[in-house]
Amino acid sequence: MLAGACLHPSHPAAREMVLATTTSAQDSGILDSLIPLFRRGTGVEVKVIAVGTGAALDLARRGDADAVLVHAPSSEAPLVASGDIIGGRLVMHNDFLIVGPAADPARAAGAGGLDSALRRIAATGPFVSRGDGSGTEVRELELWRGAGIRPGSVAGREQTGQGMGATLLVADAHGAYTLTDRGTWLAFRPRLRLVPLVEHDARLRNIYHAYVVNPARHPTVRRDEADAFVSFLVSPAAQALIGRFGGQRFGEPLFVPDAVTDTMGVSAAGPSPSDEGREARAIVWRTLAISGLATLAAMLAGVPLGYALARSRFRGRTLVMALVNTGMGLPPVVVGLIVWLLLARSGVLGGWGLIYTKQAMVLAQLIIATPVVVGVTAAAIQSLPPELPDLLTTLGAGRLRRVWLISREVRLGLLAAVMAAFGAVVSEVGASMIVGGNLRGDTRVLTTAIVTATGRGEIPAALGLGLVLLGLTFAVNAVLTVAQQRQA
Repeated sequence: MLAGACLHPSHPAAREMVLATTTSAQDSGILDSLIPLFRRGTGVEVKVIAVGTGAALDLARRGDADAVLVHAPSSEAPLVASGDIIGGRLVMHNDFLIVGPAADPARAAGAGGLDSALRRIAATGPFVSRGDGSGTEVRELELWRGAGIRPGSVAGREQTGQGMGATLLVADAHGAYTLTDRGTWLAFRPRLRLVPLVEHDARLRNIYHAYVVNPARHPTVRRDEADAFVSFLVSPAAQALIGRFGGQRFGEPLFVPDAVTDTMGVSAAGPSPSDEGREARAIVWRTLAISGLATLAAMLAGVPLGYALARSRFRGRTLVMALVNTGMGLPPVVVGLIVWLLLARSGVLGGWGLIYTKQAMVLAQLIIATPVVVGVTAAAIQSLPPELPDLLTTLGAGRLRRVWLISREVRLGLLAAVMAAFGAVVSEVGASMIVGGNLRGDTRVLTTAIVTATGRGEIPAALGLGLVLLGLTFAVNAVLTVAQQRQA
């Protein structure tokens, strides 16, 4: 029942779409307010894939998204020219600013201009760049070149390869300078020691456009849903929300609406504490259901395979055993990448529509867990006297009876296989993040929720989720250990 509730949506024919967007839009929290408003008005579920702008545009280029919300006009232009994205609308803007340690060792604040400040920072460093092909990194590189500086020559320049929130946290820890959008800066400001040093230059304007991925080039695109979402972003209701978002919490709005301005009283509040509590409980049950189902499927497939591998003798058996042992340590992120390549809309199995779903997460975790079950089961069977099957046959036991009796003999090993497999999948994050998309209310599980909270600087929430994950893992393994010891 639990697995069924987890893996099947309450609206079986629900309309949905995939939005590829920048981590800056996600980290600021604006989407947590906009998307519920859109869902209430249209009934369309939006799956948000928050990556750098470059990666978001790559998803559009392959037809793996229905709409994009990005902020790098120079990177957007080639896709507009090629016809991969259409119907572009100006949605909102904020601005970039350079932040750094209060001591300001480069004296960037008093440089008298953006270019002079960049030259001083380049000479002294350190500087933390996103390095992820995002709109923020594109703008950073443009600014270095505009100031006559080669990015590789910047003293102490490091690249995180992460989103804006995580990059701010790294810069803060290193006492470094970085370029950030104002929305993410305001959202993270209470958790940082960095201070604004260079701002309000015309070249620091940060513009967000929304586009529909062209269904004429990518037939799997959900045109109606994408059109509805882009139109919603420039509607009076959404624009009013954008204009108010963050004002009460941060003392100033995080964005300036650019499509429509009016005086509609639309609430710009994010999720309420009660919503967050419900989501936290749902994350726990979702984690248990996905990892539990993957473990069960791995046992059903892996125990017979392990039995057969242990009792059979054939050419190449040593190679097969080596492959199984290698699979027991298979990196989850590699599994996630392979499954993503298969299930993405542009992949071989894209027509199944499984990418960014709980089913895809179960599949990835099944691949991770099965070699563990096969290896542990085979080792347990091999520990039995080799003459046992023949002895049971002599005593008149049929095939199924022999399997049952042998399974009873190795029941401690089989319980160990369950514990090892469940531990492997419930604690992995790479595969779940890649194939599930870490979608709030849908595919977010404990490990990906911890990564999200940490990336946003919400350390108490991350610690709380971590304790829940430890408690869940301990509880499951405690039950299995008690059963194992009773059978000893």
